[in-house]
Amino acid sequence: MNINKALKEKNKLVKSILERSKRITEENSVIVGAVRNYSPKTELNVMMEEIDELVDLKASIHKANVEVYDKIFRLSELKNLVKTLRVVSTQEGNVNRGRYGDTTIMTYESEIKTSEKDSMIKNIEAQIETLQEELDAHNATKSI
Repeated sequence: MNINKALKEKNKLVKSILERSKRITEENSVIVGAVRNYSPKTELNVMMEEIDELVDLKASIHKANVEVYDKIFRLSELKNLVKTLRVVSTQEGNVNRGRYGDTTIMTYESEIKTSEKDSMIKNIEAQIETLQEELDAHNATKSI
């Protein structure tokens, strides 16, 4: 199985484990005479099997990704950098900050200008796209 398929399977297992966890917590204690839709003990047993399967699958994925960890980590950090840059204020000039009839003019300046910020984001997004394409190719061809 390639990494792409393994990642899809991992996501299915995670979803199933979360659903079973919810069933266990919701169905364990019920009013006497009420119908239980699921057996918490059965759900817990199946969930434990799925957890074992998930751990094995995650370990296999991680072992197969050793050669591209630098790209995975860089991709994550670049995405975080773009998030940070998107919220950086580039406000400049005079702004009325008054309330309720009180007028206060504040003068702003920014070190990173809007055009610079936009250019940085565009450049980083291009790097992200390149890294993602490289990782997609790795995930499609690398077997675990």
